[in-house]
Amino acid sequence: MNSNAVSPAALNLKRNGILHVMRVGKSLVLALLLAVFVSKAGQGETSKFDRLEAYDPESQFYLGKMYIDGLGVEADIAEALYWFERAAESGQLAAQLTLGQLFREGDLVDKDNARASQWYRLAAEAGDPNEQFELGDMYIKGEGLTKDPEEAVKWFHLAAEQGLANA
Repeated sequence: MNSNAVSPAALNLKRNGILHVMRVGKSLVLALLLAVFVSKAGQGETSKFDRLEAYDPESQFYLGKMYIDGLGVEADIAEALYWFERAAESGQLAAQLTLGQLFREGDLVDKDNARASQWYRLAAEAGDPNEQFELGDMYIKGEGLTKDPEEAVKWFHLAAEQGLANA
């Protein structure tokens, strides 16, 4: 057997990895395009922007990241929140997690555990084990929710069933 031969399983993993990079790359490009149109929207070029605004939730998430980090655009937390919320409302899990963290930590926005728990709940109900754990933690501590140890255990159990080690 050729020692340089690659197993079919390894080829499949490589292909899946490349496809993931391509999908992420596409979303980043779309986010950059959205950023360009956002900056031109103030210059009267709103028709192109309006069409892009309703596009891909993953691109909306990356645009939010660009605004929060100041990547290619001026850092603007209000604009970042706008894009994260658009993406999160469309079911984009990373945006839901980001909003939950932003509102729970309160470093960049006013701390609001009630809002944090709403975003964590959406992601938890979609089956994300990390957010199931976060929601359980908020129930056990009574942060933004009525303290409810039984509800906390329910969410911890769901996270543990999916292999989350610290649940």
